[in-house]
Amino acid sequence: MDNRHQYAVLKKIAYMYFQKKENDKPLSQIISEIAEEMDLSEDSIENYLIAVTTFKPKYNADFYGSDEDEDYYSSAVDSADNCLYTEHIFFKLCRQEKLLNALAKLNKKDQMLIEYIYGICPQCLKNKERKTIRQVSLLLGLTEDGAQKKLKSILNKLRKLLQE
Repeated sequence: MDNRHQYAVLKKIAYMYFQKKENDKPLSQIISEIAEEMDLSEDSIENYLIAVTTFKPKYNADFYGSDEDEDYYSSAVDSADNCLYTEHIFFKLCRQEKLLNALAKLNKKDQMLIEYIYGICPQCLKNKERKTIRQVSLLLGLTEDGAQKKLKSILNKLRKLLQE
């Protein structure tokens, strides 16, 4: 999938949303209008809007959007860390899912090599203790040069899988 196309669609939907939002239209009407103009489903437009904005999902958006004294919502937003915007979380989860799928396509020995060298569990992406190339070569029955060559080929394979 071409991420540049998805990003362009995301930007266009964000632009349209913020234009229509200024006219004080209800969220459901804005979603249906954008879906009609973009020739996409309302669910996909809603998902794009959740990624673009920092408001709650649909079932709370109308409540927060029509709330006149925005103290309740602003306090929740102010307490959140700046790097935890919805779009950042969304794209981080997409990258993690793509990486997990790519790691799952590797054979067991290659997964173990990645796990030992980088200290990353291939099933859950949690941190583990790192090992040196010498320790890894002894654990997997390879020479140091063989382990380094194998690691380079694995990384090239992962790169190709992640670019698909």
